[in-house]
This record gives sequence, C-alpha cells and structure tokens, in this order.
Amino acid sequence: MNIKWGYNTINGDYVCAKTQIELEKYKKNNPNRSIVDLGVGDVKFSPPKEVCKALVDWSKKMANLKTFLGYGDEQGDDELRRLIAVDYNNRGINVEKSEIFITNGAKNGLSELMQIATFKQALIFNPTYPLYAELCSLYGIKTKIVDENCNLNKKLSGLVGKNACDIVFLCSPNNPTGKVFSLKKLRQLINYVNLVKGVLIIDCAYAAYCKYFLSALKIENSERVIEVHSFSKSISYTGIRCGYTIIKKKNPFYEPYKKYLSLHTNGVNIIAQKGAIAFFDKKCKSKVQKRIDYYRTNAKILKEPFVNAGIKVLGGVNAPYLFCNVKNKNFAGALLSECGVVVTNGGGFGKNGWIRISCLGKKENAIEGAKRIEVFLKTKGIIFL
Repeated sequence: MNIKWGYNTINGDYVCAKTQIELEKYKKNNPNRSIVDLGVGDVKFSPPKEVCKALVDWSKKMANLKTFLGYGDEQGDDELRRLIAVDYNNRGINVEKSEIFITNGAKNGLSELMQIATFKQALIFNPTYPLYAELCSLYGIKTKIVDENCNLNKKLSGLVGKNACDIVFLCSPNNPTGKVFSLKKLRQLINYVNLVKGVLIIDCAYAAYCKYFLSALKIENSERVIEVHSFSKSISYTGIRCGYTIIKKKNPFYEPYKKYLSLHTNGVNIIAQKGAIAFFDKKCKSKVQKRIDYYRTNAKILKEPFVNAGIKVLGGVNAPYLFCNVKNKNFAGALLSECGVVVTNGGGFGKNGWIRISCLGKKENAIEGAKRIEVFLKTKGIIFL
C-alpha cells in the first residue's frame, strides 16, 4: 500500500490547529492564569432560538415513526434549497433550486470541488484562508500567489497560455482582512476564467457579515463561477455543520459534481438541514444581524489599542476579524506568554509579522483583551514595533 503522495507533502498543521496547540500548552504550564481567547475563529454563542427550536423539534420527529425520515436527497433538503433560491431571486440573482447543493460547510464544499477536475495552476490572493494553498499542495497544483491589492488587469494579462491559472480562489469578504472585491475586479476575474476555460471558486463564508455583499453570480457570463457558503458563523453552526455550494447548470462542474455526490455521500445530516431552514425566518435573520453588529462593536474595542500605538489594522466590518501589522512574527507568542491573550499568527495567512484577532466572543472578553493588549504595547511593544 502506498499513501497518495500529496498527503506526505502538505504541512497538515492548519493555522488554527497550531494556535489551539499553543493555547493548550500555555494552560498546562499556567493553570491559574486567566486567558482571553481571541485566537481560533470559533463562535461563542449558541444558535438563535428559532434554529434551536427547529433542531429540537426535528430530533423529536425522528423518534416518531409517522414523521421519521430516512435517506434524504443527496443534493440537499428540498425546502432549504428552495429558500436559498428565493433569497437569491429576491436580490435579482437568477439561481434555480436545482443549482444549489447542501454541504457540510465551506471547508467540505471546497475540498469536494477539488476532487472533480485536474488542475495545473491556481491563482490565490494573499493574505487569505490557508486551506486553498494546502489543497493545491495536496493535489500537486502549482500556485501563483498575488497581493489582494494588486493591479489585477496587469497580473491577469501575464497569466495566459502556458502560464494560465485554470482555477482561481477568492475569499470575499476575505478572511482575515475583510476585503470585498469590487464589481470591476469580479468582472475581470470572470472574463479571465472564461478566457482560459477555468473556474472561479468564491468562498462566501462571511457573506452575512458584509453590509453590501455582491454575488458574482449576478454578473453577466458568470457561468464558470462557483459560490461556497457556510452557516457556521451566521447561525453558530461550527459544530453542527451545514452550508451550501451554488453551481450553475452551464458550469462544466455541474453534472460531474452531481455524480460525485451520488458516489460519495447520502446527504448532509437531516436535522442540521432542518435547523438551517429557520435562518430564513425574518425574526431569525434580524437576530443574526444584531449579533453581527455586536461583533462589530467588539472589533472597535479591540482595534483601539493598536490604532493608538500607530499600528495598521484591517478588517472588523465585513468579517469578524482584525488583521494587524505588528511587524514581528513572534508577537503572538509573546502576547500569550506575557498577558495570557491568544491571537493567531498571520504567517499562516501568508503575512509574517501580522496577527489575526477574532472578534467572535462576548463584549467583556473584548474589553479585557483590549486592556491587556494596551498594557503589552506600552510596556513591551517597543521590542516588536
């Protein structure tokens, strides 16, 4: 037996997992020290009541033979897909129910797509979610890394012919910077993948956090665009797991992905899907928006000590993270050691000398974290900045 070569070459030390390992070490060595966790981007609040009620109700229904459900549709719950389609159509975007595939979240959705086709080279914007590069390494795909603020037309003009990127990864709103690609740049990317006969995969995991989210599927000739969504951060589904992928029928991925599902899965957990349906209730959506505004307040609190110290800070509006240019790759470790504050090293996102701060927590946590960071910057900051 030979292990497929990609599994021997990838790092396999996902940045959030590394952060968690460092935290566990610190807890073991400092059992009595209080910790402010601003590291791994996990939710700290339970799902909205409407979602919880649906989860409980359907759990009970599964115990009743009259309402029990067996195998579901491989493509996903019919009502959930219908509601997603309605949501898109209400925003003037033509998406059919049959073009929606329910998944176990964005990470699973992205991984599944990579198994459909053989790619030669990927275009990845820096900084960004590290999974894209890891998947490329796993499947032996060369990568072209460009800055998210680059002159896009100029970069794309050089990536044709033998240098073409047949897959483009875009995280918008971006994790960790919160950057949202403009209509102009989205059009440029769509024109590019049409030219090279590639595919543009957009990770929309933080779409709910964006005040003015623009779906690339609304743009003309966007058949080669695939959107990957998640309910993880909107309705606290990080542990429950559910999301969706949208693939237009004219996309070359459409039919192969349907076949992939028929071979690899019997569908996503039915109860999780039924719970996700509640997200489309007006009251639930209102609560989700209030929670997002709550996280934005956390971001303002956590941003202040860095701004006062003259440190460049990105994010905090269209994504629940701050990305800070602290100019030292050891900053995160020192902050944990000195102050018991956990943040994520920016190197995992492609930017050494930066840190990512999660704002997904309670306001009290953000206030305490900001206080400790302010003290650290005043007493130790000169060593790093």
